[in-house]
Amino acid sequence: AATPAQPDWNHSELLAGAIDDASPAVVYSGNWSAGAFRSAFRGTLTYSDEPGAVARFSFEGAELQYIYTKAPNRGMAAVTIDGGVSRTIDLYDSQPVWQARTVFGGLKPGPHRAEIQVLGRHNSASGGNFIDIDALRGR
Repeated sequence: AATPAQPDWNHSELLAGAIDDASPAVVYSGNWSAGAFRSAFRGTLTYSDEPGAVARFSFEGAELQYIYTKAPNRGMAAVTIDGGVSRTIDLYDSQPVWQARTVFGGLKPGPHRAEIQVLGRHNSASGGNFIDIDALRGR
């Protein structure tokens, strides 16, 4: 039987040392909900579609990995590191993609602060503005 193509990275290796969305290390402001999802990292996601809702996370290292779910009801998230330039990520996909990731590299080694904000908008194919946090990893 054919299996769907898998990314060429190993999930367990990718997520070694990752902080789960439910960890007290991730501080949420605004209206966020937590849910159990079998395919999510450690079985949970925290999600919101409230414009301006923010998740904050401090980490050590020269890289941040933001792990999330792509789905038909997903919108755009703004990721800002150390108050600098923010990058917009589109979490939409026509099919669910569990443990998708975006890597922010090239940071100065050491302590950093990241913010992930709900923008409250989506691309025209999406049915919603939801973003989620599955896990975060600094390294």
